[in-house]
Amino acid sequence: MPFLSIVTRNHPRVPDLFGRCKASVEMQKDRDFQHLVLHDEEGRGLLYANRMLYENRHLVTGKYVFILDSDDVLTTDTFVGDMKQIAKEHKNPGIIFIRMLIGGELFPKDEVWKKDRMVRSKIGSSNFVVLNELWQKNIRHFGIERCGDFNFINTVFSKKSTVYWHDKIYSKTLIIGSLQSSPKKRAEQKTTDIDSLVTAVTVTYNTRDIFQRAYESVRRFHPDMRIIIIDGSDPQNDCYKYVSGLADEKTRVFHANKNVGHGRGLAAAISYVETPYFITMDSDIEMVESPLEAMLGMMEDRTCVVGHAEEVDTGGFNYGKRKHVMNEGKFTYIHPYFSLYQLKEYKKYAPFCHHGAPAINIMFDINRKNMVDKALKIFPGLGHSGEFVRHDGRGTKAPIEGNWAPVLSPFSKKITCITPTGDRVDAFRLTKRWIESQTMQPNQWIVVDDGFEQLPKDLRHGVHYIRRKPKKNEGHTLNANISTAFPHIEGDIILIIEDDDWYGEKYIETMYNHLQSHDLVGEGHARYYHLPTRQYCRVGNVGHASLCQTGFTRKLLPHFEKSIEGDPYIDMRFWRRYAKGHGFLFHDVEDRLKIHCSMKGLLGRKGIGTGHNEQSNYYKPDPRYKMLKRWIGEDNVKIYIDHLKGATC
Repeated sequence: MPFLSIVTRNHPRVPDLFGRCKASVEMQKDRDFQHLVLHDEEGRGLLYANRMLYENRHLVTGKYVFILDSDDVLTTDTFVGDMKQIAKEHKNPGIIFIRMLIGGELFPKDEVWKKDRMVRSKIGSSNFVVLNELWQKNIRHFGIERCGDFNFINTVFSKKSTVYWHDKIYSKTLIIGSLQSSPKKRAEQKTTDIDSLVTAVTVTYNTRDIFQRAYESVRRFHPDMRIIIIDGSDPQNDCYKYVSGLADEKTRVFHANKNVGHGRGLAAAISYVETPYFITMDSDIEMVESPLEAMLGMMEDRTCVVGHAEEVDTGGFNYGKRKHVMNEGKFTYIHPYFSLYQLKEYKKYAPFCHHGAPAINIMFDINRKNMVDKALKIFPGLGHSGEFVRHDGRGTKAPIEGNWAPVLSPFSKKITCITPTGDRVDAFRLTKRWIESQTMQPNQWIVVDDGFEQLPKDLRHGVHYIRRKPKKNEGHTLNANISTAFPHIEGDIILIIEDDDWYGEKYIETMYNHLQSHDLVGEGHARYYHLPTRQYCRVGNVGHASLCQTGFTRKLLPHFEKSIEGDPYIDMRFWRRYAKGHGFLFHDVEDRLKIHCSMKGLLGRKGIGTGHNEQSNYYKPDPRYKMLKRWIGEDNVKIYIDHLKGATC
């Protein structure tokens, strides 16, 4: 029996959309699913389509069932795997509600989300995953012409089925309502959505003929897309005159009056981008068919760029061109002749630079931060003579003023994080969430678990998991757990990550940067928050950092190992005795960095620190979470409130 049955009602008038729907299912990494396609070959309408669900119920064999109609697509390749993980973690809820995009807008809206009752026409068929037994018992409620999906899910919901609300987008609708009957309207709707999300940036210099071809080919598919042109052409050149004539409310033109170079020009153009995404396009491309809808569909929250990949050496040259550096390694380079970037993620890395490979520092910065798997995505339909965009390499050949920008090293010091844990499953789940959200990922995460309740397998995935068998009446085991981790440390930089703290997305990156010039780093004036009693404290530590905010280089490993002997207050000994003169404390007293908060009173085994005593007189009341919101952000406060309610986050 497969985990998930994905059921698709296919209408013959939308064969192109069905192909996209099917492809989005086939891209799933977890193959534990069944894709059941129900064909309405004669186009007999919605009532017949709804009845097909009932008549073919015996073919649905998965543990869970999800409807993905032929005009919908999955927007991520992790859908099946994510649903499986949720089912396991939450003891097989009857309904898993999820979000989708309809016409570019979030659905269901907040008026429905996590409410006690359904709202008619506000829940779609791709908004829920249900247990097969509930599907079989209630599928007859689909058998009406309009709102069959609502009647079905409303019936299942009203029977007090267990529910999990998973606030993440997994699908989107390609056409809406009456657009189904008009291919022209479908194309117009699709183009309008893309054009409102994406800006094109390009650089030109004295290349009128080829740039006119590029510009007009893009405009054929995207007439309303904003395009920003940085033109270095000579004022007397035809290219200057042509580009000047393009300027209007959709096309912005900036004359540099010299050949500024590809990288500098792109960086300048991007500074004017206001949409969430932008494409880089060379002046010598030709769009044969627009790939932007499919490229947007590959975008996830941490994706920086989607495009065509090549391999380069440590200097940014095509790999293999310089034989003497081939042993230094090869690296993925997304070529900017046509690539799609997510603006918020692009801003996290080095910008385009003055270089023959202008995206080289972006790629090497992503590589240094160990974010390649999350930030880069290869679009299979692209290539310099691809089916979507042709690139003939006839762009600007004129020399550019100035030397090339220095190339970042693609290498970084390896980072090892160490987390001792035990009987804090729900708290550790949050910790894993914070670490996975880091802008710089650790190369190794050692987790030593001595709990009587072992961490479940899904929480061990992606970590170096060490099981230390617990002993009765052993007392506090922090020292023993850290000692257990020592023989396994591979990194040049070591960070202690505690299992009941909040870590902002730039915590590892901030510590890493400081550890380039110091052997021991930590944050002073630590933040403590006792969640159940809504109390906070700003600690006055100015001579040492708490263990949960301590990072050090491999050079100090012998000193740290000696500090483990004694009571559980390792941080005091390490900072004051063995690391004297090596330490650097930074202080974020105005809470601008938002990188750490020690959370007290979470579910699970209680800690030993003074902050775990809610009666301490240094705590101050925070009844409306005002201070906590300042420290960690409102969205994260909601996550911790759910944690206190016993929900697995």
